Amino acid sequence: MQGTKLVPATPDDLLEVAIMSKMFHSEAKKSGYKLSFDLEKFNQVYLEAINSPEYFYLLAKNGEDYVGFFIGVLHQPLFSNDILASEMFWWCNKEARGSGVAVAMLDAFEAWAKVSGATQVNVSDLQNVKSLQLLYKRRGYSISEQTYNKEI
Repeated sequence: MQGTKLVPATPDDLLEVAIMSKMFHSEAKKSGYKLSFDLEKFNQVYLEAINSPEYFYLLAKNGEDYVGFFIGVLHQPLFSNDILASEMFWWCNKEARGSGVAVAMLDAFEAWAKVSGATQVNVSDLQNVKSLQLLYKRRGYSISEQTYNKEI
């Protein structure tokens, strides 16, 4: 998308990121995602984590318009000293999809992960999003596990 810039998110971006997160959630529900969306919880976690070096918050902006975001986190498995970088949310609006914005955000996340000492990057998709699966394979990702959910 011509003119789109990637910028670090700040506390001042909370409202716009919350709006995009709600849009992500609405789309995800169409794919079978069943978790609720709690705006108060989102706001709390966003503001607590925004300045933490363990979190990656990136926005895609076209002029003054927000067109996407990427949130990731560094963590260690209980059984390993390896540092993993995991994507938590990654979303672009429909106009930005296919424009290279999403790939640019993934590039930035991978670069941040490497500089932050991660040995592996984990990304996901919602129930067989073919375009993401193809992108992941082209970029050298492989399936390492699948997640199954059950409501109780």
